[in-house]
Amino acid sequence: FSMSAVQLSYSASIDYPNQNPTQVIFIDDDGGECNEIGLWDRNSRTCLLTQDVEKYIHIIGSNLTIDGNGHHVQLKKENYMRNLTIDNKQSDTSTILVLGNNIVIKNMRIEGFSIRFNQINQLDSYGISCRQTEEIQIKDSEIFNHAVGIACNNAEIKNNKIFSNRKALIVKNCQISDNIISDNYIGMNLSTKNNVENNIIKNSEYVGFYISNYDVVSNNIIDKSGFPFHWKGSPHSTIENNSFLNYQNGPMGDG
Repeated sequence: FSMSAVQLSYSASIDYPNQNPTQVIFIDDDGGECNEIGLWDRNSRTCLLTQDVEKYIHIIGSNLTIDGNGHHVQLKKENYMRNLTIDNKQSDTSTILVLGNNIVIKNMRIEGFSIRFNQINQLDSYGISCRQTEEIQIKDSEIFNHAVGIACNNAEIKNNKIFSNRKALIVKNCQISDNIISDNYIGMNLSTKNNVENNIIKNSEYVGFYISNYDVVSNNIIDKSGFPFHWKGSPHSTIENNSFLNYQNGPMGDG
């Protein structure tokens, strides 16, 4: 689909505050608005950031690399937009929203935000969302201070530091390896068919990870959590060769 179609969808659905699509950096098959935040290389199909970014980044093309080059990405609160839709589908508050396939996101520092509307209602950001995509790689990055650090299906999540989120990961059919996942309320929420290995999951206030069906969790270190893991009635999942250290309570299970 075209970038113009996406922008029209956004402009028709923003209701708080009075914002417009200029708060979003669109990156499409031809680079889109990459040049507003970095350098576009047509041959490698790479957007290389050359500055910190205070807007949403929405990746609407495929076969692209977004190289943060060590830069900081954090949406300014005044740039926040509520009730976004893309092709009549409700979006979320992800700082980086991935809609294309075969995308690499690397070398970024992605920090969250929190907005309180009143004494009851508060909105916290997501870091990276890629729920209806294929062949996504997220690597060599820091994702922190979000409601959810990464919410993805069909992704490889490797060598990141994911910390100080309410939930570090909500994932389905993902390869998760060599990450340091620390100081989150919940370390990982595994939906199904995930392969989790060689991670350090530490200081999870509530639980190190939830495990569902057909997940494999092996060779990880789970240190200092309220519960090491929660087994959600998962007869086809495997937990093996992990080190469970310094937990306050034993594993939980739903039968």
